[in-house]
Amino acid sequence: MLGGLRVAGFVATGLMLLACGDDVDDGPSSGGSGGNADSGTTSAGGGGGGNDGTGGGPVVGDPIEAPANTWTWVDFPEASCRDGSTTGIGVNLNPDATEVLIYLQGGGACWNSLTCQANPSTFGAAEFGGGSSLASGIFSRSNAANPVANWNHVFVPYCTGDVHSGSNPDGMIGGQPQRFVGYDNMEAYLKRLVPTFPNATKVLLAGASAGGFGASGTSYLVQQYFGPVEVVTLNDSGPAMRGDVLAPCLQTQWRDTWGLDETFLGACGDNCPDKTDFLVDYVRWVSEVVSPDRRWALMSTRSDDTIRFFFGLGENNCASFTAMDAAKFSAGLDALADEVQPNPNFGIFYAPGTSHTFLRSPSFYSTEVDGVVMADFVRDLVDGSTQQVR
Repeated sequence: MLGGLRVAGFVATGLMLLACGDDVDDGPSSGGSGGNADSGTTSAGGGGGGNDGTGGGPVVGDPIEAPANTWTWVDFPEASCRDGSTTGIGVNLNPDATEVLIYLQGGGACWNSLTCQANPSTFGAAEFGGGSSLASGIFSRSNAANPVANWNHVFVPYCTGDVHSGSNPDGMIGGQPQRFVGYDNMEAYLKRLVPTFPNATKVLLAGASAGGFGASGTSYLVQQYFGPVEVVTLNDSGPAMRGDVLAPCLQTQWRDTWGLDETFLGACGDNCPDKTDFLVDYVRWVSEVVSPDRRWALMSTRSDDTIRFFFGLGENNCASFTAMDAAKFSAGLDALADEVQPNPNFGIFYAPGTSHTFLRSPSFYSTEVDGVVMADFVRDLVDGSTQQVR
């Protein structure tokens, strides 16, 4: 049991870190010049599959129309947060670009009464606030070092508590109903994003923290919908690890609470034979078998304090809490890198230190390992080459 003032204080501190998600404020922001685009409707019907006919559902939505080069909030009445309120996405469209960044926000997770305290349960136009917080890091339009500065930008907020990967609308935590529908929301967004970018030549699916886990978890779905268009997956600080590091009891809690059998774990099928230890198997399956010619990358610090707290909730067979040892975490990162190393399309960037996430921080342009700057690592990734920097 969690007991004692020192433990309670440490847990409270850890929950604050988990809630941050990104290196910059992901909470309500003020100002900004973005508007609110017409949400449109989706029509039933179709059949077949995604853009490449491999499944995932027909693309039947209307394209999004929004002012160029300004952040605009788009309501999706069919998408919801875990408290049942509706949500949507932010878009910043560049009519001259054929490349698309889809970024998944971080912000903790919700699978028990403790962790749910750290995760926002609602996100709408008010929380988006005109997108004024989306101007730095990978969203910067003015920094020449940004490899996606001139791309179309899409911001997917996080309010479902399931690392964007769940499909359990009837969840219950502490006697309170919870809609864990991050994966379902993503599918709703894709039904309009694909027709919004009919001439897309490349997609970078990226996310930080919970959004990093979400980028991995939804990569199969996003690739289905975009079909022959190349989808590059970039996971910032959401590492998959084997059960000897990331406790099977914790993976099982996530699977059962969020309905992962209905989403990426169900898609993985027999390629993920151990339903208590599946994260690495899924990443290897989708990156090596499903999309062997698509590039993936994971970025992390060696001793990420936030993720070690997150994983520590599974220590001692989920019976009591202790933050994961830094050496154990670092060894888990290396084990994952060793497993994916035979895949020439899988990139690794491990930086020293304990900080958490890079993509929305100035550190995206200053973090350097073995002479490789992180922003250049990402530029190489989207341009067609990968590295293992660790």
